[in-house]
Amino acid sequence: MKEEDRSNKQLEDELVELVQEISEMEISETKLKREKEEKERLLIQLIQSVKMAGIENLASGIAHEFNNLLQIMKGHAEFAKKTKKAEDMEEAIDIVLKASDKIGNIIKDLLAFSRKESFEKVLCDITEPLESVLSLTEEKFKERNIEIVRKYEKTSAVEVNKVEMQRVFLNMVTNARDAMIPDGGVLEIKVKQVEDNVEVSFVDTGKGIKDENLRRVFEPFYTTQVAVEEDSWLQGVGLGLSVSYRIVRRHGGIIEVESEIGKGSTFTVKLPTKGEKAEEKREERIGVEKPEPLNILVVDDEEDICKMFTKWLSLDGHSAKYALKGQDALDLVKKDNFNFVFLDVVMPGIASIDVLKEIKKISPETRVVMITDTLMDKALLDELIQKGALGYLQKPFKIEDIKEIIS
Repeated sequence: MKEEDRSNKQLEDELVELVQEISEMEISETKLKREKEEKERLLIQLIQSVKMAGIENLASGIAHEFNNLLQIMKGHAEFAKKTKKAEDMEEAIDIVLKASDKIGNIIKDLLAFSRKESFEKVLCDITEPLESVLSLTEEKFKERNIEIVRKYEKTSAVEVNKVEMQRVFLNMVTNARDAMIPDGGVLEIKVKQVEDNVEVSFVDTGKGIKDENLRRVFEPFYTTQVAVEEDSWLQGVGLGLSVSYRIVRRHGGIIEVESEIGKGSTFTVKLPTKGEKAEEKREERIGVEKPEPLNILVVDDEEDICKMFTKWLSLDGHSAKYALKGQDALDLVKKDNFNFVFLDVVMPGIASIDVLKEIKKISPETRVVMITDTLMDKALLDELIQKGALGYLQKPFKIEDIKEIIS
């Protein structure tokens, strides 16, 4: 073979070898890509399963709480209807109102947990998101012979995303709860301020964590818990503490943990304050002079809600009418001058936002307040305000809420 032919043959062999190597690399990259996609798919599946398990278990707990409260309301309402004594009737009505307030708070908390979007941070008392979690979980803790002890001190306000902070606190109490199964125990929750930080500590009397495991508790899918019963209402899944840690870090804070085998663990969430005193709950105004009579229209497709509205308003001497459809509301606005219109966000027939626009066209000076039975979507609220809405009222509401708006 000539030297030139030998050289060409060698180049061909090297080229074939190079093409094979490139092909193998492409196959390898494709395989890695598929494996990565498969892992991502499985992770999404796992997270979704975790969410569904949490929803199912929470639903069971909430159904238990609702049934108890509804029984209280129904029983005392029937008693109030039959009793001839005014003092017994008044006591029964007070009990019904307290139970309905509790149901309203539970519903608001559930709606907050269900949100997919993450709203901006707000300035609040840290006990607000904490108590919303405890309202959903405390009854189930009692069933497991776990006592919750609160030790709250006054603190400055913190700026947090309430929904995210609820997730953190839910993970904290769930972790403590699992550590105390099956014997039960005490979960002590402390809130205090140390210099420029608000600290929320969860102190359980559970199994405790070994020293070598403490540094790993915030790793994804790592858990020191033994298997929990199949009917556990909130089983630990190895993601909670890791997610909580990231949320708290995003808020400029930190989570610390201390533990001793056989004596329990303490998880402490530390968040920076804003140097302002946390807002106290709005006090009911007492002894306020009766306002001037107003002409008010209520628009809701639930007639009982409309009747309730008009009865409330008539107590203070206001004139109130109602409409069950958007078109009926517009017909009334054309005939009469209303100071306020309370308009349900979801109405049959004409869309509420179109009803709002028409009302403002017909009577620009009329103030329109939207009514909603869900947490108001921020984008929708911005659009409604842009179209002329004064704000919104979320069901269930009290007569004091109405008075505050129209005063």
